[in-house]
Amino acid sequence: MTLCLAPMHLLQFIYYKTENWKELYAAQVNPLPLEEDWNVPSEIKDMIVLSPIVLRHAGHPRGQRFVSGTDIPRSRRASTSTGASGSQSCAKKRCSICGETTHTKNRCPL
Repeated sequence: MTLCLAPMHLLQFIYYKTENWKELYAAQVNPLPLEEDWNVPSEIKDMIVLSPIVLRHAGHPRGQRFVSGTDIPRSRRASTSTGASGSQSCAKKRCSICGETTHTKNRCPL
């Protein structure tokens, strides 16, 4: 391992020096004038711009995920899942509030 005794400013790339950044962007960056000085046509000034239509509701995201093309369909997945004894051990889930099998108590409409 060698010890470098050169001054630190000689080891810095010229691209990272403030003087070079100022010189580089001096001619290319054109800041906007004050808003009072803008030339806005009257038909643009008179336009009423509405907020975009929001399709996603605020709050916690949906409980279902989007199905991927590589997912196994439910019909095939149920036939391949077997219990310890080799038979199917997949019981339908029921809602503990109303007893329907279409949802659980977390999503019960009652």
